[in-house]
Amino acid sequence: MPVRPHLLSRDTTRRITRRYTLAAMAVATMSAHPTILRAAQPFRFGLTPVFLNSDLDLLEALQKYLSAAMGTEVQLVLKRTYQEITSQLLSGLLDAAWICGFPFIAYRRELELVAVPIWRGKTTYQSYLIVSEGREASTITDLRGDIHAFSDPDSNSGYLVTRALLAENGVKPQDFFQRTFFTYGHRNVVSRGRWLGAGQDPPGAPMNLGRRRLVLAAAALTLIIAAASGIFVATRRGVPSSPVLSGLAFQTADGRELMGAAFQGRFVLLNVWATWCPPCVKDMPSLDRLQAMKGDSSFEVVALSIDRQGLEVVAPFFKRMGLSNLAIYLDREARSMPALRITGLPTTVLIDPSGREVARWPGAREWDERSTVSEIEEHIAKAGKSTR
Repeated sequence: MPVRPHLLSRDTTRRITRRYTLAAMAVATMSAHPTILRAAQPFRFGLTPVFLNSDLDLLEALQKYLSAAMGTEVQLVLKRTYQEITSQLLSGLLDAAWICGFPFIAYRRELELVAVPIWRGKTTYQSYLIVSEGREASTITDLRGDIHAFSDPDSNSGYLVTRALLAENGVKPQDFFQRTFFTYGHRNVVSRGRWLGAGQDPPGAPMNLGRRRLVLAAAALTLIIAAASGIFVATRRGVPSSPVLSGLAFQTADGRELMGAAFQGRFVLLNVWATWCPPCVKDMPSLDRLQAMKGDSSFEVVALSIDRQGLEVVAPFFKRMGLSNLAIYLDREARSMPALRITGLPTTVLIDPSGREVARWPGAREWDERSTVSEIEEHIAKAGKSTR
């Protein structure tokens, strides 16, 4: 579906500048699919700051224009990562969303492609690796030992392109770069670079990066314009399946596939987390202590990582944090989030021996505190009585 500039007014186009293509594409998309609208409540449309930042003028213009063009209230839902947006889309908490090509391919059986924008007559686009001014580099092999800023684990241009280039040379990011971190926004990549240029640690980055050479994974406005052609508008196919633990598939640290049904017969405190999530990081030591305190044949703390990179980032994290009581469980495609209708990280779910959800706690806690342990024990006691 071609993007037509006249879909936006001249004033709005001036305010949004080159990003007018995003709103135009969304209007054409939603108008072509009226069957996914619901008159009873707002149309919920998901966005992330991976390519669209919190530009209040732009968001207001986009929301007003979409609402007027569609004849219904449109609610823009902003989340930090592609994984969160994809999870809410699959769970039915969003009606449609801008997502990257990789999440769409990963969930192509559950998602329906509604529209792809065309940029300069093509549905493909370029991705740019940029470096600090004055940095001499002609190929990616010249960047060995640098600090590399990624935008999002599910971003084509902001993660997968660099990873693919390194794979062609037989290396992985953690072995090639001195350090990497995620900024969750293409523009954030550049702003973090300014902090490093001043010899300071950028917000959200690992501590003590120091005055090292910096490699940026995305150009600012140039990449945002080009990346518009790589953003998909997608919606769900039908109704999501019921959240059943037995249908989940995990991977263990030694590469074995493990079905959720393997945990039936005991109470499970399932914590869904990721290494890039600060509240999750805060959770992990107390979860490890809780497993040491309460873990036995009738109760287990299961920490399920949804990190796209899997063991290569989770194993070093466990070692760095000194986690010795928790086992490593991996869900690289984050299928646990839509299956359990998880809308944010961390989320912890208490599941009874039959696989039924008993209680749920969003956010971080001190899991080995007496009050929290008592709360868990109370839920276990009530669940035990109800099954007798």
